[in-house]
Amino acid sequence: MVRFKGEIYLLLAAIIWGSAFIFQKMGMDHIGPFSFSAFRYVIGALVLLPVIFIRDVVTERKGRQAEIVFFS
Repeated sequence: MVRFKGEIYLLLAAIIWGSAFIFQKMGMDHIGPFSFSAFRYVIGALVLLPVIFIRDVVTERKGRQAEIVFFS
């Protein structure tokens, strides 16, 4: 099951990476390279901020549970 999951993730990464070329070509027809790169980085940051926040919350909860178990 783990191997199958890994292969699905690799396939998904390849699809996203390959489709990015199409969108980059379409985007470069309308705006310059610096603006396009800036938009890409802003979108990437906006996507990662919730992921980072959720990861920090989950890590903090696990840390508190570990402390409770350790001191009990």
